[in-house]
Amino acid sequence: MLSFRITFIGNILKKYIKELTCCFVSKNVRNMIVPDDLEMVMLDVFDTIICRRVHSPEDIFDLVQDSYERNYNWNHEQSFKVMRINAEKEARKIKKAEVNYDDIYNNLNTLSEKEKEVLLLLEKRIELDQSFFNIEFNALIKDLKRRQIEIVLVSDTYMSTEEVCAILRKCNVNFYKRIYISSELNMTKRQGNLFMQVMKDESVDKSKILHIGDDLIRDYIIPRNMGIKAILCKKCKCLI
Repeated sequence: MLSFRITFIGNILKKYIKELTCCFVSKNVRNMIVPDDLEMVMLDVFDTIICRRVHSPEDIFDLVQDSYERNYNWNHEQSFKVMRINAEKEARKIKKAEVNYDDIYNNLNTLSEKEKEVLLLLEKRIELDQSFFNIEFNALIKDLKRRQIEIVLVSDTYMSTEEVCAILRKCNVNFYKRIYISSELNMTKRQGNLFMQVMKDESVDKSKILHIGDDLIRDYIIPRNMGIKAILCKKCKCLI
């Protein structure tokens, strides 16, 4: 069984290796050219059009603890970063669909309710403060608007629509028609049903859609397997 799985995965990677090489080398966001026959472009949010001023998303949790310790004592053996990462893993074991903040923080069992409340507020505030728009997309967005191609945002995230929209407003992102958030719709890009929901709501045929994102599985292989055009872009760089 293990040998079969390895062979299966190997065949999938072989299938896409030529295209992936093309994506990483030539699909620079600044000079990205989209097909002429499009009616809609789907854009991933985090690490694609929205970047964070940290090297990895988990580094946000270090900033949360630093901020917390300015006003409170941290009386726990583990760092908040370790606890937060483990809590999200546990939440995902319990819930098959996308998790949200409540699901994650409910698994921070060694923290008091007051600690959870303060830390959650800090996490949301720091996510907002550390986010910025990826200016590499400026030319592409301008071109899509000129051609009157609709833009929707699609994100697998534990944040709510309201929380993501707050980040987008802060980053002056207002060029999209609608946003689809996995935690609220209980659907994900990884499962493919979030893409299906977009096509249903927007009444656009899959052959007329292009998806752009940074995740190999969610933003490239899954939509491609569904018949949706997809471009894999590099994760945006942090500015520290």
